[in-house]
Amino acid sequence: MLRIYEAPVLMTAEEALSTDELLNFAPGDSNSNLQINLIEVVMFIKGAPDVLLPRCSSVLLPTGNVVPLTPELEESLITTQSRWSSSGQRVLLLARRVVSGSDVDSKEFGSPEVIEHVVREQTKDLVVVGMIGIVDPPRADIPEVVRICRGGGIRFFMVLYLILRN
Repeated sequence: MLRIYEAPVLMTAEEALSTDELLNFAPGDSNSNLQINLIEVVMFIKGAPDVLLPRCSSVLLPTGNVVPLTPELEESLITTQSRWSSSGQRVLLLARRVVSGSDVDSKEFGSPEVIEHVVREQTKDLVVVGMIGIVDPPRADIPEVVRICRGGGIRFFMVLYLILRN
């Protein structure tokens, strides 16, 4: 069962991983400062649901279990996204993937080449962690800014990105 929360929810790293996955993270050597034994790396990704959902293969349930992304679960996510979008919210999908430490050289992890490789090769078989809807109301000074800009001959156009579903 997929639970949908429509209230602000804070999630810790422990809640974003299943219990079995947490066992694969080792604390650092107590004799060295700020070093960890790189067994696995968790990559967290946020983005548009229509872009990330096709890259997901499973879902993290509130119970902590990771289950395959079934057509029913996918439809539930799409329905929620559509409902939130139609009410004016910007919707982001939150996903993650556990990457084996042997697939990532920790010394080179910050280099542009490694980041490009990770983005290209490791952004598939993602696990859906959740979705958030963001309401970004206009600031109070916007009407005055628009008035001044229009007085200067600037025209405004609103471009909407709509997802049409059958």
